[in-house]
Amino acid sequence: MNNSIKNNIKINNGLLKGSSSYHLDFIRGVAAILVLVNHFRNIFFVKFEDIDFPNAILLLLYSIAGLGHQAVIVFFVLSGFFISNSVLTKVYNNTWSWKYYLINRLTRLYVVLIPVLVIGFIIDLIGSNFLDYSFFPKNMDNGLSFSVLVGNLFFLQEIFVPVLGANDPLWSLSYEFWYYILFPCILFIFVKKKSGFMVGLYSILTILLMTVLGVKILQYFIIWLLGVLILVSPAIKIKSNFYKIMIKSVVLFSFIAVLGISRLGLLPSAFVGDLFVAITFSSFIYTIVHFETKFITFSNLKLLYYSFSKKIASFSFTLYLVHFPVLIFLFAFINNLGFDRMQPTYSNMLIGVGICLGIILITYVMSLFTEGKTSQVRAIVIRKLNHEKGDSNKQISKKDKVS
Repeated sequence: MNNSIKNNIKINNGLLKGSSSYHLDFIRGVAAILVLVNHFRNIFFVKFEDIDFPNAILLLLYSIAGLGHQAVIVFFVLSGFFISNSVLTKVYNNTWSWKYYLINRLTRLYVVLIPVLVIGFIIDLIGSNFLDYSFFPKNMDNGLSFSVLVGNLFFLQEIFVPVLGANDPLWSLSYEFWYYILFPCILFIFVKKKSGFMVGLYSILTILLMTVLGVKILQYFIIWLLGVLILVSPAIKIKSNFYKIMIKSVVLFSFIAVLGISRLGLLPSAFVGDLFVAITFSSFIYTIVHFETKFITFSNLKLLYYSFSKKIASFSFTLYLVHFPVLIFLFAFINNLGFDRMQPTYSNMLIGVGICLGIILITYVMSLFTEGKTSQVRAIVIRKLNHEKGDSNKQISKKDKVS
């Protein structure tokens, strides 16, 4: 690996020990909440054009509440950043192992995915058979079979099978998983100290994977790789706190502007919009990691922010995967009682906030038994595979953070 890239990775790892880690956690948690809010708005509230008394404030609120897809693009960039950091650091330290890499990734995914698939399957089965799901623009019969369940378990949704039942957010999980596999394969084609046979093998695997995954998934791999670019980019040294704040502000406002342009559909295609969102967001993340700024703040507020950031990030994966089938079932249930989509009045918006907070609370409690147990599950799996406890502790990296 190029020495300058090694040095850049070292610098980034050092910087991530500071406040930037909490900022990234905050973004990750907020992104998951935005996805929830977006789906809640689409399911429970009328479309903007159907509002009885539309105004500029409601237009702004509807626009912010419609950023769910862009939040997934944020997840892709963060995932590329964190996963490539894990891969490249281990390659750099000569501690890379496919075995432990897959254990780390699969335990992280399956500790949440397996219960979500089971719970979602049961909820969708009950809801589609005993409630009216006609409002949901999808044929539930095609997505509620054992083969689809198994396909989603092996991350084949959007490739060979549809997503399971009503859980549309599962589409991005298959993208993520195959990026986890594709990135090391491509890396090892170019990394030194690999035999011609291994280079050929990784080349064949890469071609096969790309052929099976198809154009759309590979398009979004470009977005995922922008996270890698943040990691390997050289640091720009700026000492002035004022200039750091100014650069961050300009980049942040550029990101917000691109979000607005993307939402308005002013770019040539949806993917081009997503790409511009990813580029500006990646630039913002670069400034967060490299341009640490100092503000005069109350230490208690800073500690509260750090604690809040860690907390909302700790169950973001569970929230992302579990909320959608719950929302669909809940709306079908109240729709069965005679209620329809709501007008965005103050009282209805308060009801919406209450429901979203309730779902956040439920998923947080669920995460204590799923996402929160990842390290313990990982240790058990490694111990079972190695038949010794000591080796597992050496192989579990505390830096294996994913989005």
